[in-house]
Amino acid sequence: MSFQNIYSKKNLINLIILLIPLNYIAGNLMLNLNIIILIFYVLFLFRLEVFKDKLSIIDKLIVIYFFI
Repeated sequence: MSFQNIYSKKNLINLIILLIPLNYIAGNLMLNLNIIILIFYVLFLFRLEVFKDKLSIIDKLIVIYFFI
């Protein structure tokens, strides 16, 4: 395995997710920081591609149901 594969974008996301149980033990602040880091990293990595999905009518109904 090369050095670049160890620190790839996908592996970094997996590492952040892997740290969630340890942060749960460390406390609420650490858990909240980990979740915030995960959200910002994914938004930075994928930018607006996450929000460009075409939703079917069933998906829209589910979103509206949980929004209400």
